[in-house]
Amino acid sequence: MPDSFAGFDVVEVRFKGGRKEFMRNDLRLPLVTGDAVVVDAAGSGWHLGHVSLKGELVRLQMRKKKVPLDSKEIRNILRVATDDDNQRWEAVRDLETGTMFRARAMVSELRLRMKLSDVEYQADRTRALFYYSAEDRVDFRELIRRLADEFRVRVEMRQISLRQEAGRIGGIGPAKQVADYAVQRGVTYVNHTFTSHLALSASMQPFAGLADHVICEYPAAPKALAVELTRNHLVPDANGQVCAPDAPGLGMHIDAQAVQRYQLAVEIRVAGRTLYTSPVFAP
Repeated sequence: MPDSFAGFDVVEVRFKGGRKEFMRNDLRLPLVTGDAVVVDAAGSGWHLGHVSLKGELVRLQMRKKKVPLDSKEIRNILRVATDDDNQRWEAVRDLETGTMFRARAMVSELRLRMKLSDVEYQADRTRALFYYSAEDRVDFRELIRRLADEFRVRVEMRQISLRQEAGRIGGIGPAKQVADYAVQRGVTYVNHTFTSHLALSASMQPFAGLADHVICEYPAAPKALAVELTRNHLVPDANGQVCAPDAPGLGMHIDAQAVQRYQLAVEIRVAGRTLYTSPVFAP
């Protein structure tokens, strides 16, 4: 194997909300997927994340995202997180919800046309990222000053799209909290789904018990795979309504034989080394 492929020194690290960054493992720490690591934070200080990908698959991801191997923006992993590091990280995470609601109050006081959706503290509590969405440009200089004065941190505002905002929710449970919040605010909750009936069932679970919320995004013209993926389907009744399954789990039954028909054998090889072989999906 060429030296350039021996022990690739960049790993992918996951942070809050599914945000991922490439980090350099200059110290050649023996990392495995899921390890908590302390990384050099942008600007100054340190942050804590978890290894989500390592090895040659990271090289392929960098190539796909057009990130140069020698990019100066790739920061270093400082160490494997200690118990003290993890405790400090958990402590700042406990501050995030309260900080977000206080920041939203400031936005309202300043009459800013923007929506704060999340807050992420750096693990060393020297910086905080405030994620927001807005239709137009927002002058939040006064907001930044107030946030910095009250929370004694460096403030960074990071704009995200509505789709990115929805992607940060993270599962049926949090989506149910959003649905309950919509009820409290008198706002109609509408699901968002891909084209399969399996995904449709998952997207219906958060508001299936809300009688007054009856608008459903429905896959009207799905592709063949989306239909054949499951043995049962969620079909509108005579009134045009779709009912969530009452069976355990998502209530959908995967058609293993159909999946097998669509499965392609995939093998990823780099410099003669097999990195990935697709598993056999047995019916």
